[in-house]
Amino acid sequence: GGGFPSPAEQQARMEEMKKTDPKHYEELMARREEFRQNIQNAFSQKAAALLDRDTSNLDEKEKAQYENMLSLMDETWKLTEKMTSPDTSPEERREIRHTLEETTTELRPLLEDERNQRFIELGLTSGYTAEEAETFAKYIDETIQATSMPGGGGRGGGRPTRPTATP
Repeated sequence: GGGFPSPAEQQARMEEMKKTDPKHYEELMARREEFRQNIQNAFSQKAAALLDRDTSNLDEKEKAQYENMLSLMDETWKLTEKMTSPDTSPEERREIRHTLEETTTELRPLLEDERNQRFIELGLTSGYTAEEAETFAKYIDETIQATSMPGGGGRGGGRPTRPTATP
């Protein structure tokens, strides 16, 4: 058939390219490394923002959800790092991609809750009452949804807990 080459065929092509067109092979490897670095930088920025949170006023359920979110972020990072490694076989990449999809499906609503909670906190520090801060956060969330491309983040799955402005 006219489908995609098998993992063995892909590997053979890369080995052949390495011998017959080393310049193109090096360019390809450089692009792969740049892609890996960009992913690493994006994860580092996300992690720094997520870790910069005062958790002292979270209840047990919120704290458990926050810890779960951080754990899933860490797992996602490790899976992505492994998937983008040149040492990972195409078969392993497929397995990792499947696990990554499951992990991000679980992570997405937790990140949405975290974002919403940060918007509520912003509203509270801006002088809004708890009710006004929740309205403010809802408005920002609706704006993000309205201005985001369909099929991206923010769709699917219910929210585990809906953050509120009251401690």
